[in-house]
Amino acid sequence: MSPVLRESEVVFMYGHGDPDIYRAFAATFQGWGGAATPERARMFRELGMRATGSIWCLTAGAARLHADAALRDAVVRDIRGEPVAVPWLADHVHEGTPSWFGCTNHPAFRRLNREQAREAVSVDVDGLHIDDPRGSAGAMASGGCFCDYCMAAFREYAKRAAGEAEFRAAGVRDPERFDYREVVRAAADTREECLRKWRDLPLIEHFRRFQDEAAAENIRGIARAAEERAGRKLLISVNAYNIEDGFLPIVNLDEVTHIVCEVRQAGTAEPDSFRDTAEAYERARRAGKPVAATATGENWAWVKKHGAIELPKIWIAFAYACGQRFMAPDPERQWCHTHELGTHWYAAPAEQYAPMYRFVRANADLFDGCAAVAPPRVSEEDGLLTAFRARPGAQAVMHAVNLRCEPGAPGRPERIQPRRNLEVPLPPEAEGAQRARLMSFDAPPETVRVRRTGGRLALDIPELRIWTIAALE
Repeated sequence: MSPVLRESEVVFMYGHGDPDIYRAFAATFQGWGGAATPERARMFRELGMRATGSIWCLTAGAARLHADAALRDAVVRDIRGEPVAVPWLADHVHEGTPSWFGCTNHPAFRRLNREQAREAVSVDVDGLHIDDPRGSAGAMASGGCFCDYCMAAFREYAKRAAGEAEFRAAGVRDPERFDYREVVRAAADTREECLRKWRDLPLIEHFRRFQDEAAAENIRGIARAAEERAGRKLLISVNAYNIEDGFLPIVNLDEVTHIVCEVRQAGTAEPDSFRDTAEAYERARRAGKPVAATATGENWAWVKKHGAIELPKIWIAFAYACGQRFMAPDPERQWCHTHELGTHWYAAPAEQYAPMYRFVRANADLFDGCAAVAPPRVSEEDGLLTAFRARPGAQAVMHAVNLRCEPGAPGRPERIQPRRNLEVPLPPEAEGAQRARLMSFDAPPETVRVRRTGGRLALDIPELRIWTIAALE
């Protein structure tokens, strides 16, 4: 059986009907759905790719909500009982009906989740991708969910989890019958006030854990429904945004095999650093779940606006050097998002990025099965990532990624600042290596000597433009 995700996996986010797009990138895995019809599933098989179906737990969608009264009842509600719209889908409206969050504790929305999961795996797919898996737990950041179903389930949870003193401090006289909405309204009776005081609301930590655990239980049920329909075990991935702590109850489920998600990237207007990105990948490694990442919608919107080409190449190299994978920048529809423009799309130039992925697949032996000997070293000051990876009893490799990319300005394109005659220290585990074969996607290979200097091993890279892999011999 194939590994869940190989380190050399080339993953696409959205599906395409043109097989030549996949061939150009040497693609191996369609990660975010895309195999929705028997014809499309057959195309992936003919390409030798694995592929998935997909659903989301975010909303029933504006059109379906407009048409279905039962689903309109099954939406996330704030402290006043008003439905809560998904903030980043503000432009997704159907005849005046917004895209309200679906409540994943409401039987009608849960039923929809399972129906869609069964349909998504009714063709020949290898797995199911679940977008926005936190459901109602994710809607807490927008002021929900305080619907009747959430309140009834939380009452039972709180009776097990909260102590008598906590109930007393919250003003709850009868835990058997209390309505958490009344407790919250005593402190904050509007959505805005609720959000402002969220961390200080009575019993709020219990409520947060309840929603997190309920979300995980929903994902377990979706996976079970999908596998029953497929009649076999499936790969199950979730969009665990940035692998943040709130997703860990879901990520840690045995049913979840891997993560396909946005990870915040450095170098755009967002305040994130390369160290932040490395830490996100490390959280996934500690959880034992491989990642196929893309940048955020805001990252991609910045790339589109500024015509950046080189920066995404750094993101790609950075992910693979950390032992993860960066999904191919989509040559037709890369999702972008800003507050001002909402959802919009970017067509990434395939000729700029496809060579990187062909390089990865052509040198799969430098990736597959290699594990980090130590956490990747990220130096923002030096503008450098180094990562030493090895496979037991086999080849060891040192990745070096140049993080110095100067943004473009009027009249001047963005610019990579190459590093020349770069000394790269090697860890003690490299002892015995005599030379290194330097491999880059945009330069011919060359061989350099491993030398000892000041009691430690090192090698010199004559020129590091974006990404060099040193295969030790």
